[in-house]
Amino acid sequence: MKIFVTGATGFLGGTLVRRLCDEGHRVSIVRRENSDCQRIKGLNIEHHIGDLDNISTLLKSMEGCELVYHTAAFCKQGVKFKKKLNDINVLGSKNLFCAALKSGVQKVVAVSSTTAIGATTHPEVIDENFSFNLAHHPYAFSKWQMEQVAWDYCKQGLKIVVVNPTTIFGAGDNHCNSGQVILNARKGKLFAYPPGGGTHIDVNDVVEGMILAMNKGRPGHRYILGKERLSYKVITEIIFNIIKKKPPKYRLHKWLLYVVGLGNDTLSRLIGKDMYPSLPAVEMSYKFMYYDTYKAFRELGFKPVVSIEESLRQTNQWYHDSHYF
Repeated sequence: MKIFVTGATGFLGGTLVRRLCDEGHRVSIVRRENSDCQRIKGLNIEHHIGDLDNISTLLKSMEGCELVYHTAAFCKQGVKFKKKLNDINVLGSKNLFCAALKSGVQKVVAVSSTTAIGATTHPEVIDENFSFNLAHHPYAFSKWQMEQVAWDYCKQGLKIVVVNPTTIFGAGDNHCNSGQVILNARKGKLFAYPPGGGTHIDVNDVVEGMILAMNKGRPGHRYILGKERLSYKVITEIIFNIIKKKPPKYRLHKWLLYVVGLGNDTLSRLIGKDMYPSLPAVEMSYKFMYYDTYKAFRELGFKPVVSIEESLRQTNQWYHDSHYF
């Protein structure tokens, strides 16, 4: 079977492409000319140079493809990235869905995020039906908008299933998204832990969930893909145990985090440079993102198998082997 994948040079997309090739599928990708292809080096796949802003390139890249996995996304949190988040995550996805509809593909699995579902101020478990409450977060809002575009194309006859992964760890996090916390811990930048909590999953389990969603997912539906719900205190302790350092004892106060995030966003606007952590990123550190994955279990048979401790160990080892430290 011939399959088209966006975001193939990234963490999740690269892991997916390798899995599809191992299963004997023919894979076509679209990527920028200067993309780092290390994640997919040595794989027998069709490379097409282009971007999500060009429907003609997407149509050419999709020729003969029966299925589409859309993993490409821009993942920055800062307020200065609003336009780029909209251009890539919303308008780029719209182009992708338009090309898929014109190409007559059988089904699309689009990767969103649990930030497109929402977060809570207290530790409670929420599911796919939770009322979205993060419209003030540029990244979360762009992913929520992407889903609205997906549902519009579903009405036009394109079969789209959306998956909402939680925080992803694992070997191959070449953009240092979730894995940045490990690098920060190794560099001595993690001197305290934030008060919130999240749901976490290994990248290989996400890929398994995506394939299950392609095979069994109902078009027009979203599925949360996650494994362990852990406070950031616990996650921090696991990381410091892996790197063999003493974990921080103190919890950061919400008001201090807010002031830091607000100051960084103000400075970012003044100097035109991204300052980390941004206010949206800070807010997520003191909120809770605990998700119920029962729908994916019930309808897809989704059963993640990699523990978060093992996933963090593999992430740390990959950074070591790849000379990130």
